[in-house]
Parts: sequence; structure tokens; C-alpha cells
Amino acid sequence: MSAPPVASVRYRDVFGVPEFRVLFVLQTLQAGGESIRIIALSVLTFEETGSSLAAAIVFGAGMLPYVVGGAFLLSLADRVPGRRLLTAFHLLRFAVIAVFALDAVPLPVTILLLVVVGLFAPVGSAAVQGRLPALLPGDQYVLGRSLFTMTAACSQVAGQGVGGLLLSVLTPSGTLWLAAGTAGMAALTAHLGLPDTIMKRGGSSGTLRETWRVNRVLLGGRTTRGLLLAVWLPIAMSVGAEGVLVPYATGLGLALIHILRF
Repeated sequence: MSAPPVASVRYRDVFGVPEFRVLFVLQTLQAGGESIRIIALSVLTFEETGSSLAAAIVFGAGMLPYVVGGAFLLSLADRVPGRRLLTAFHLLRFAVIAVFALDAVPLPVTILLLVVVGLFAPVGSAAVQGRLPALLPGDQYVLGRSLFTMTAACSQVAGQGVGGLLLSVLTPSGTLWLAAGTAGMAALTAHLGLPDTIMKRGGSSGTLRETWRVNRVLLGGRTTRGLLLAVWLPIAMSVGAEGVLVPYATGLGLALIHILRF
């Protein structure tokens, strides 16, 4: 006797979960808004300093702190209720981007603020991703997780494209205010749309010790270590190349103007 057919999981089943829809909106707003912020702030820095190095540092300044936050702070996502954590994180993003939009802070302060946001960015991501297994059982989780990955990548590409278009009609400061608006929308969405529950009860040890204990377990396994490195290394290399895009594009533009003149 043959086994009964297994019901296929569809995207509408995943989007039928209300909390998943909220998390999906948060993911999209953050990925798109951060892409706009990155390109606008890099352009603003290059305009004011004329330094390719400064523009590149600002472009990727949040990446190394992201690694540090991921190594030592991730267990906060298990200890702080999701609504409070994500609302606070996006409010932090809003405040920092608004400061950038004011164009009133020196370069060292800009880098310091990027480091602060970068430290807590993995905690926000963990709070979102860690909720998915509880919301989406079985194959729904696989579909929902892959949907998050695809949407994040598309939002980053679209955000940079939109950021470039906005910079053609607005100042970098004006574009940064729009990026701050996406962070404000994310904070409001998290506050109104998420339940105030703890994602998963954390261990009895401190935040730093518990985070590092779990990371040691993950990195200690040959399979998981290989999978993690396969994700991390290409992203790290691409960020290094993307950091010089603004100076490179400016150089191309000046060269084209010179050619057209002659």
C-alpha cells in the first residue's frame, strides 16, 4: 500500500502566519534602508573628504563590529522580549542615521556610531531568525528561511539602486533622511506588530559566556564550520570590493566628462 501524498507547502501558507509577515516586513525595511544608508553616507564622506580610504571605511565600518557582536552578544536575543529588542534596535538605527543626515559630526564620530550599530546588528538579526522555527513547522521553515535569504539579497540590490537614483535628485543628507524613515517605520512595525515574548529562554550563564559557549559548539563541528565559512567568506570579500565603488564611479564619471569635452 502506497503512502498518502504529502501536502506541498506554498508561499501563501508561510505568509498566512501573521507574525511571519511582520518579521518579513522588518527584514525588508532593514535590508533596503541599510543599503540606501550605506551608499548615501559613503557619497557624503567622499564629497567632504575627497578620500577614497575614508569612503571605503565608512562603507564597510559596520562589518567587523558585526563579527564581534555575533561572537559575544547573540544570547541577548534569547533573554530580551522580541518586541522590545527589535523596537530598541531599529530606534537606535533611526537615531544614528538621523545624526548622519544632519551632517554635523566629524569622521571619527561617524565611524564610532557605525561600530555601535554594527555591534548590535547581529542581535537584531538573531531575534528575527530565531523566531522562525517556532512560527513555521517542518517544510514551512525551509521555505520561510529561503524566502528571507532571497528577499534580503534583493532588498540590498534594490536599495543600492534606489539610493543611487535618490542621490541623483536629492542631496546625500536628504537621502539619509529617507533611510532614517525606513528605520523609524521598522521600529513602529516591531512595536505594534510583535508579541512581547522572549524568543527562547537563554542559559543561566552571562550573555558573553553563553554566546561564546554556543559559538564554540558551532565552530567545533566540521560540517557546521564549513557551512558557516562558505557563507561568511564570499560576503566579506564582496564588501571589500564594494567599499571602493563610490570613488571608482566618481573617477569614471570624471574620465567620461573629460572625453566628451575633447
